[in-house]
Amino acid sequence: MQKKNVTKALLLVTILFFWFAQYVYIPYHTPYLLSIGAASSFAGVIVGAYGFAQLLLRIPIGIFADKGTGQKKVIFIGLFCAAVASLIRILFPIPVAFLIANFFTGLTSATWVSVTVFFSSLFEPGELKKATGISIAANNGGILIGFIAGAYINDGLGVPFLFVSSMAAAVCGILTLLFVKEYPAEQKPLCKIDLLGILKDRSLLFFSLHGMAMQAVVFSTAMSFTTSYAKLLGAADSELALCMIIFIAVSVIASLLIGYIKRWSGKTLFIFLFGCFAVYCASLPFCTEMWQLYILQGICGLANGGVMSLAMACAMKGAKDGRRSTTMAVFQASYGIGMTLGPILTGIIVDRFGYAPGFISLAALSVAMLALTAFKMKGDAFAVKKSR
Repeated sequence: MQKKNVTKALLLVTILFFWFAQYVYIPYHTPYLLSIGAASSFAGVIVGAYGFAQLLLRIPIGIFADKGTGQKKVIFIGLFCAAVASLIRILFPIPVAFLIANFFTGLTSATWVSVTVFFSSLFEPGELKKATGISIAANNGGILIGFIAGAYINDGLGVPFLFVSSMAAAVCGILTLLFVKEYPAEQKPLCKIDLLGILKDRSLLFFSLHGMAMQAVVFSTAMSFTTSYAKLLGAADSELALCMIIFIAVSVIASLLIGYIKRWSGKTLFIFLFGCFAVYCASLPFCTEMWQLYILQGICGLANGGVMSLAMACAMKGAKDGRRSTTMAVFQASYGIGMTLGPILTGIIVDRFGYAPGFISLAALSVAMLALTAFKMKGDAFAVKKSR
């Protein structure tokens, strides 16, 4: 029997490949789409397809996993789809093909529910917050490595080779996954998944709303239109990469540290983090130099890593055994709403009115979430309890 520490290490390596494959090309994705003839609005739709696939598929995948099919099989399917997505981009460098490819990439991210549930199952029940922080840090770590490698690959070989490296990483992830031991479930999975009951969980829905808003902001800015805005400032490709590296590096640090903050309540942390998002979005239109954008990317990274870890831990604290994958899927499906609507609406606003109104509208969303948290969140929901 493979020791759990070995399983954890192998799964962490798989996570690194999993996210490297999906993000190595992201700093250049939106500018590349515009260069091959996509309008800003259609570029938003392409980015949004990634989120739409997750919205559509996360819950079915969660139910599929809870039925006892096995998390490892689901993760394999996700990595395979990542390889297919990049192959499409390599063979068909046209906007419509990228739309299809992004849907496949979204399917890959939809299987992240199985990765997180599998990884957390390797820890003791009272270590959910720790497991969540480590998995999110590995998530962002894979993206960070992808951005750093992508900068060198793009400078030396160009954007198409970023898609080649993405496909290669997905294949490496599949090979690593073959050596991961999946432990049998300690309890038999429930024969019937009470999806309606899960959807009625007000706490889960409340924190899912936080995840949705976070992804709407991040995918409309740092992951898409911030890089195209930086191009207007005259940024070189290496500077675009540095923007993303700063964002993800700070996200990794925030993910790891959020579980160790004891002085602030969960409510205070959420208010602070959405305040950071508001400052970031409202300040973007006033940037005239790249160093200013670097600072703002750090602020966005702090908010991203903090909200992602905090919201996920809070949403999962009441998940029952046998329903953890479905509960996680409901929470992560909320990401899909934000990832889909955020870039699409921002792309439309940018097309019609320019970047400033697009960014300011996202600042308004952040302020709205800050106010919702201040007036509606009760107690310290960050005090994660053992799952039932």
